[in-house]
Amino acid sequence: MSVKVSKEFRWEMGHRLPYHDTCRNLHGHSYRMVVEVEGAVDDTGMILDFGELSTLVKPIVERLDHSFMVDPSDESLSRFLCENGLKTTLVPFYSTAENIADWIVGQLEVSLFAREHITGVSVSVFETVHSCASASRRKGVEPKLSCKAE
Repeated sequence: MSVKVSKEFRWEMGHRLPYHDTCRNLHGHSYRMVVEVEGAVDDTGMILDFGELSTLVKPIVERLDHSFMVDPSDESLSRFLCENGLKTTLVPFYSTAENIADWIVGQLEVSLFAREHITGVSVSVFETVHSCASASRRKGVEPKLSCKAE
């Protein structure tokens, strides 16, 4: 039997998309994220203790919270942020909700998939109340990325 558990997390973060008409301006979001883990129930009757899931996700959220996410190819902005000692999260991609979700799944999959009974992980990143992107990985399967917006 395969079951799923999920937990919600929140953080505040700034970003910009330099190629986008509106989002090229500096702005931020109150992000909400749902992390879902799938697998078989172990001898304890759980897939993963919610506290353990929080322990795995907490360093990621702390890294992102009140930071500005930027791709180093956005040279003037990344230089400004770093030179002025501002909390910056440098990532090798533009900070779309899709890319953020996929990046977070990548951060979690190694520790989660080390547990034999865990077979999948997905992350949904809500940039607004009505818009999110989701990325998921299954043990031994290529990454899957999906988006949805209302």
